[in-house]
Amino acid sequence: TIREIANLIGGEIGQTVEYVDLPVEQWREILLHHVGMPEFLADHLYNVAEDHKDGIFEEQTEAVKEITGVAPQSLARFVRENLAKFKGQEPVFLGV
Repeated sequence: TIREIANLIGGEIGQTVEYVDLPVEQWREILLHHVGMPEFLADHLYNVAEDHKDGIFEEQTEAVKEITGVAPQSLARFVRENLAKFKGQEPVFLGV
């Protein structure tokens, strides 16, 4: 769940990370008007969030390993490898 992800990230960075459950429409508006995200990206993330709510991503597959030849890393490992970004000590490039 998203709360479990927040707790895992918080544990890795040594801080409390609180998940706030916003309506997806409100979150999209924040991305557009407060973050300054381009509309196409906010729309994409909105649709991904809707799919997540609908359980589209609950199944685990071997797709990453089949395509890349490498097993996917855990979220905990990803956070540890990018700890400075998660702690706000390095900028995060969103590609926008």
